Amino acid sequence: VRIAATYDFAVDPETFAAVRRNAAEISVVSAERIAAELRRMLGQPRRRRAADLLQRSGLLETILPEVALVAQDGMSAPWQTTLDILDAVESDEFAVGFAVLLRPGLVAGGQGPAAIRGIGERLRLTTREQRDLAFFVRNEASVLQARSLPWPTLQRILIQEPAGGLLSYAEAISSVLGEHRADVEFCRERLQLPPAALNPPVLITGNDLKRLGIPAGPAYRPILDAVRDAQLDQRVRSRDDALELARQLADEHPPASIRPQNGTP
Repeated sequence: VRIAATYDFAVDPETFAAVRRNAAEISVVSAERIAAELRRMLGQPRRRRAADLLQRSGLLETILPEVALVAQDGMSAPWQTTLDILDAVESDEFAVGFAVLLRPGLVAGGQGPAAIRGIGERLRLTTREQRDLAFFVRNEASVLQARSLPWPTLQRILIQEPAGGLLSYAEAISSVLGEHRADVEFCRERLQLPPAALNPPVLITGNDLKRLGIPAGPAYRPILDAVRDAQLDQRVRSRDDALELARQLADEHPPASIRPQNGTP
């Protein structure tokens, strides 16, 4: 499947029939070898054909049962959309292509990052690959509605290391669905901001709260998040302003009721 997809070869009909008869036997191959082949299939431009051959050969059902239910007849709308999105992917990053392949069974199926952990452990994926896959699935909806999000919420996503891959993933989805292109472009523009604007250094830390006399405990995180949100929204511009806001939050609200002002949990 990998060779046929990579070089655009046709598979001999008798050979393909033999693959179908014996597809379940792929389970005797090591998880590491299967993952290595998937990396090569999904990290090259003909990843759509690779996925189509995996489905038609019966290999997908054994390798990725989470996706097989969606792809079982090969003509379901979610599966055809998945193939179209794979065709639209411009990144050669394995995690981007794999996230698209998993998408109908995870995002659409509502399983999310927890299922990715199971798949990652089963295929012996690297920690980074598992992290990126979960990041893409978890943040797809946020990127596709980016213009409606408070900037601090979006900023926390865009400063993460896998943000570039996330936008490649979201661009392929939006180009096929014909929706949310402006939201993805908005993220691209924001990602080009100078570092000082995209991710300015924090103004205060927990040590500062301690020096203010605020008892250490669960209240620290919501106070610091609220101050950070105010900084990113440019409502707080200096360390002194940040300390004053922290003092007000601690004085005016019981610790359990303090929340970031943009509603971020």
